[in-house]
Amino acid sequence: MANILYGVNGEGAGHSTRAKEVLSHLVSQGHQLHVATFDRGLQNLAPHFDAVEIYGFRFAYVNNRVRYKRTIAKNLITVPQATKSLHHLYDVVDEWKTDLVITDFEPLTSHVAHKKRLPVISIDNQHCLTNAVVPLQPSS
Repeated sequence: MANILYGVNGEGAGHSTRAKEVLSHLVSQGHQLHVATFDRGLQNLAPHFDAVEIYGFRFAYVNNRVRYKRTIAKNLITVPQATKSLHHLYDVVDEWKTDLVITDFEPLTSHVAHKKRLPVISIDNQHCLTNAVVPLQPSS
């Protein structure tokens, strides 16, 4: 069976809730799994799966609205942390002899997979916006 690295965005609980179900199914099929996540993802998944903490990009909110300039500034300050996580993930992929990377809106694992020429499966709602063709009804 496959040795899989599963990257999960840890902001909020939605990504880790979905990932927990997918991970449970993959384990039941005999796959070896390792999770890379942060924040709520780590809290929700580490009790059930082999998980490593990585740096995660976060959004800046004011009054329940994303503030893009603050988000960019906040994440630019943390580039050294992201770089450290990237280097750690390169080591992890080699150490675990990873065959496949699955990502749920987690960019660092996807980046490492592409650099290592590993196949990537992306599970998230965002790709529905960029990779789906939705037929529209003609206007009446």
